[in-house]
Amino acid sequence: MKAKVVRGVIVPSKDITALNGTSVEVSIDKLINEPRSINQNSYYFGIVVPAISAHIEETEGIIYTKDEIHAFNQIKIAGAKPTIISIGDQEVIHFKVKSTTVMTKKEFTTFVEIIRKYWAERGLDIPDPSIMNG
Repeated sequence: MKAKVVRGVIVPSKDITALNGTSVEVSIDKLINEPRSINQNSYYFGIVVPAISAHIEETEGIIYTKDEIHAFNQIKIAGAKPTIISIGDQEVIHFKVKSTTVMTKKEFTTFVEIIRKYWAERGLDIPDPSIMNG
């Protein structure tokens, strides 16, 4: 029998609900769409973003903040698209992109792998995420 976890709550499948009150033991093998981890976030903002910033400063002499590097990655790597929206009488530029805070572990891993490849092609070797585990 199967169940899924939705926002931290076990939701039984129809097979389980059809048992009408019979006790069942449920085990969870893995979480699907598990949110990105604190370690992934620490690696990204503690290793990846500073490495990119240092590389640009070294090669171009320009200093960017971590927020600027992150915005670049969201636009260039994650494909954020600018749109102009009106709020009241003001127009603002809004970038439609999935925030890294709501990415799954798999999505975030892919995001970081693409960033590492992009920067490797520009002469920057960003350390592998495994450095966070050991």
